[in-house]
Amino acid sequence: MPSGGQSFCIPHTQKTHYGAGVLLRGAGAAAGGLAACPQGGGDRLVHVGCGDGALTKMLASKGLRVFGVDMDIAAATTRGLKVVEYDGQALSQGSLAGVAAAAQGAVDVVLVYTAPTSSSRGAGGLSSRDCLQATALKEFGQLLKPGGRLCVEVPLSDGDDAAAVMMQLLQDAPAAGYKAVSSLQVLPGLQQRVRLVAERASCCL
Repeated sequence: MPSGGQSFCIPHTQKTHYGAGVLLRGAGAAAGGLAACPQGGGDRLVHVGCGDGALTKMLASKGLRVFGVDMDIAAATTRGLKVVEYDGQALSQGSLAGVAAAAQGAVDVVLVYTAPTSSSRGAGGLSSRDCLQATALKEFGQLLKPGGRLCVEVPLSDGDDAAAVMMQLLQDAPAAGYKAVSSLQVLPGLQQRVRLVAERASCCL
């Protein structure tokens, strides 16, 4: 299994002057350190697996127009957030149709983040097997504008081999409509984590 910090791609170095990329940097550890998610200044973000809405609320407080989606939205709703439930099983085909309708147009960033814990799924959050499969990648892409960014940082699922997951992603991301993978890493720590930053192509493949 790869050692922590192994990277399969050269990280993207585009400078971001404003917008969601800057705000994700400002979020620091709370957003998984996803400073590697620059994009050209848009402020519309979908937070997939928003849980109780704590991170979603923090991002909204920084000026982003944020839409959350999860299986249970009761806690996030009490925070005054715009949140919707998955349509059917989480991240299955068509499961993000509700948030697409709520957003009323393509968004600049799709963020998927599960905080580190002793569990491979975090505190009830998503893991690599949930959100890095081809079907899930296509669902995220349906939300993104051309050139928009998918930013994922989640635990590696129990029993999964990090190298195999990474190599499969390098095949599945282009097939799902992403023209570039700007950062793809296995992160260090007791709990192996996968970070993916990918750019949506100008048209569906």
